[in-house]
Amino acid sequence: MNTSSIVQEYFQYLVNNRHRSPNTIESYQNDLRQYGEFLYPPSNNPFETSGLAMLAGPDLSQRIVEVSPQTVRLFCDFLKSKFYAPATIARKCAAVEGLYKYLQKAGQIQQNPFAGFHFVKSKTGGRICLEESQILKLVESIPDRNWLGVRDKTVAALLYATGIKVGELLRLTLADYSAHEKSLSIHKSGGKTREVSVGDCAGILLDDYLQIRRLKLQASDMPTELLFLNRDYSPITVRSIRRKLKEYGKRAGLSSKVTPEVLRRSHAVKMLRQGVGIEQLALQLGYLSVAALKQQLELNEIQPTKDIK
Repeated sequence: MNTSSIVQEYFQYLVNNRHRSPNTIESYQNDLRQYGEFLYPPSNNPFETSGLAMLAGPDLSQRIVEVSPQTVRLFCDFLKSKFYAPATIARKCAAVEGLYKYLQKAGQIQQNPFAGFHFVKSKTGGRICLEESQILKLVESIPDRNWLGVRDKTVAALLYATGIKVGELLRLTLADYSAHEKSLSIHKSGGKTREVSVGDCAGILLDDYLQIRRLKLQASDMPTELLFLNRDYSPITVRSIRRKLKEYGKRAGLSSKVTPEVLRRSHAVKMLRQGVGIEQLALQLGYLSVAALKQQLELNEIQPTKDIK
């Protein structure tokens, strides 16, 4: 059985018969690549190939056609361990299920292992989490033709790169930023301070903004130590940040509403995917307890419609 050929025929079927767009095909390819990595982790993959070419391996081909409903459950657990949103998990499973439907139709398998599963996106819409590609679209959508645009681009990048609260961001002063360390000092009530890294990309934007800010204030009579300023050099309000993020999210074509909380949660999920421990992350984000962070990251369970033996 040439499973690699079947996979390519499946994509041709999606293009020619289902008239799927190139973006949809690319998304399906990424989802199936991840499924292949789940069945045959890259660290154990003896094939020096990339992309969907890894599906050509005889061992992996055999695994694909011998997948059981129990493996489907494990795949769902694997995706949840990556802290994907329920809607994302449902989409990824739908892409893989589509392949098995095609294999069944082509006579390569007798039963679809995904049959009987119902992937619940969310009863309430779930907690929104943006992927890095969406964050990039958001930041790139912010025009930087003037210093206010540069400021807004920096604010959006920092909220995601650091995961700090919008109130913490608006209280930052010039003394709180270390350009050498690329870090911010976040002060809390009671005299407690935590250091957060801004990262290279957000650091570059922040350095550029501070240079423009310095030039603007040199020509004004309103010196202030606050890091982020309004058009008239007064403090920015939380309400203003929320309004601007919502506007830029629409400009970027994002279907989800962008808020400071969404950027904070997206940062947390990214860190967990990269292997940061949840206890360490709770401290970095200033949560009072791990339980509080877990509540913010709660994902809905994916429930099968029948018992899996």
